[in-house]
Amino acid sequence: MLHLKNHKLNSNIDIALGMSSDVIIGAGTLINSIIYNNTDLNITVHIFSLEKDLLKIKQLLVPRFSNLLKNKLSLKFYNISKFTEIINLYSNSKTILKKINRNITLATMYRLVIPKYIKTLNSKVLYIDTDIICDGNISQLSVLDLSENVIAAVKDWDDMYDYAVNKLHGFDGDGYFNAGVLLINIDKWNQLDLTQNTIDYIYEYNPLNVDQDALNVVCSKKVFWLKSSFNTIARANGEITFQNKDIIFYHFTGANKPWKPWIINTNTELVLLYKKYLEMFEPDSHLWFNHEFDVTDENVLWNPTSINDYKMIAKNIKKHSLFSYFKYMFIHYKLKFERLGLFNILLGK
Repeated sequence: MLHLKNHKLNSNIDIALGMSSDVIIGAGTLINSIIYNNTDLNITVHIFSLEKDLLKIKQLLVPRFSNLLKNKLSLKFYNISKFTEIINLYSNSKTILKKINRNITLATMYRLVIPKYIKTLNSKVLYIDTDIICDGNISQLSVLDLSENVIAAVKDWDDMYDYAVNKLHGFDGDGYFNAGVLLINIDKWNQLDLTQNTIDYIYEYNPLNVDQDALNVVCSKKVFWLKSSFNTIARANGEITFQNKDIIFYHFTGANKPWKPWIINTNTELVLLYKKYLEMFEPDSHLWFNHEFDVTDENVLWNPTSINDYKMIAKNIKKHSLFSYFKYMFIHYKLKFERLGLFNILLGK
């Protein structure tokens, strides 16, 4: 049960996203889904990104929300390129990324600087991954009393807790959380210097799940546990972790996001739900992505960037064009070589 400070719900909430320009389509769909289901809230969305990505993010997001920006929605942008923590992460990127899942990027770690640099008078900020949609009301989170807890989060799979107990140095928590949805106690976070402590843990131990593992260690026994409906892990093929009737956040983990062209037209129940909010954000499906996948189109919301993207494009285009298949597989292996190196590729990684 949520512990509320009082019975009157706060009409304001701060939401933070850490993102690069390749997830604009996800961020816009997420923001739209929150607005649609929370007409009682005044929402401020704080977007943290590198300078090279911010121009495109502003160009593609702001016009689509222009009718809301004077009323229920405020967008604030943060250039994190000069933050010392981000500079150091990128200077150590090869060491950090070579060991981990090939689809994880350093952008996932932008969330670590949010509590330190966010400009708000509120004591809490709700961080949300951009591969999530909101399908319910979140007003109760604005008045959740975190007390001495640093964050509120949802427990991950049971085997992730077993993994943490056996593999993560210094972990002594009573659960392992997925870091896709975090309600953060800003003052408590900064008092404990968790931005730097989390980054230091990553440098020293280079854990498999990078900042999520590190956060679980540094936040051990300082977590308020939310019910699973606030971060229900979903797959575009229809699988979800918990069959709740009151799911608030659907979290589409893994490489195959619901907005990607080989997923969006599969029309599973969850993809149709996602498409509902995507169509509210951008009704013209021609602007979702460019069908010439090796040509970047700055006017569309998504262009392929990852190793998996080009592999899946090649797989789905093979029956139509062998030439295109080999072209996209070439890009796939080129990116894979740059990320993992020839030795790891030969080992089958």
